[in-house]
Amino acid sequence: MKLEQEIHFMAHNSLCENNRFHCRSLWDYYDYTGKYQVSLEDYALSEKQDELADRVIHPHIGRNQMMWDFGLDPVNFDNQTAVNAKIREIDATFDLVMLTERFNESIVLLKKLLCWDYDDLASLKLNAHEESSKSSLSTKAQNALKRWLWADYQLYHHFRYKFNRLVESLGAEHMERELTQLQNANNDVSTKCVLKKVANRNLKPKQRLYGQNVVAYKLNKDIPQCQYYAMDEIKFLDKLRIAQANRIKGANE
Repeated sequence: MKLEQEIHFMAHNSLCENNRFHCRSLWDYYDYTGKYQVSLEDYALSEKQDELADRVIHPHIGRNQMMWDFGLDPVNFDNQTAVNAKIREIDATFDLVMLTERFNESIVLLKKLLCWDYDDLASLKLNAHEESSKSSLSTKAQNALKRWLWADYQLYHHFRYKFNRLVESLGAEHMERELTQLQNANNDVSTKCVLKKVANRNLKPKQRLYGQNVVAYKLNKDIPQCQYYAMDEIKFLDKLRIAQANRIKGANE
């Protein structure tokens, strides 16, 4: 994994997730059960009004979060024409849209797109929730969320179809070989960097990830590079921006 990497072309990629799991992940990550004082099950089946209104706690987190992040105005969440137009725009903009629940296959496709090595793409799984902390959803609640989040579902199903075609074009045997190489690279990182998995709350405040009830890592401090594999997103971006600024400064001198 590198903070700095020479790329001789521009490639754009993003990430989508099955919206049932995406909604649950956000709910648990931000501990909305505590903030709303209701379970995700009850929220899914509610009218989402008054104190349960959408985005009442965090204006930037709520209904159709993926479409929101891609720039669709909430006033168009129920507008089929606007949703279709946004999906076409995203499709034309991004070279690859990865799927969270098929992350390893996504990394294989990303490697192919960027012409990188697996050493550049090896990782540790961050922000994984402790099993005991995951919210449960009945079939009725899942169906209610599917109706409420239909715009995100359309986005997800569009890119899942496209993703499946990309995987099929690579070939099953080829993909299996690539997945084995990726797993070996990830295992190497885990072996050299991870002393043990720990509850995020048991780390020192400066070492913690942001999310509630997520699994974190106690790292090998003898290898400086290991810190990057378990670093939270904001800290990592800060490091990356400093590295990029220094490279630009050096190029201009």
